[in-house]
Amino acid sequence: MFRGIFRIWIYQTLNEISKGKKSVEELRRTLPIYGTVFDFLVSFLLTSGLAKRSIENNIEYLEITDLGKSYLAGMPVWHGFWGRREWW
Repeated sequence: MFRGIFRIWIYQTLNEISKGKKSVEELRRTLPIYGTVFDFLVSFLLTSGLAKRSIENNIEYLEITDLGKSYLAGMPVWHGFWGRREWW
């Protein structure tokens, strides 16, 4: 059940940081992901290598990596909440 929702959150976050380097606080304000779920998502992106962290002037920024760009380009098209059903 959570796999599909988690993929949506990954797509939203990668799509947002693919526009350029974003601070973590700016991502907190713009994305519809809150609390510990946001922290878990950022940790997942960093440990999987889809995003990288940089610190400038005591502000934490996230950037998309080449792996994140290829993952974003290879994600399937979104087909509604339940996804596309081949067996229907």
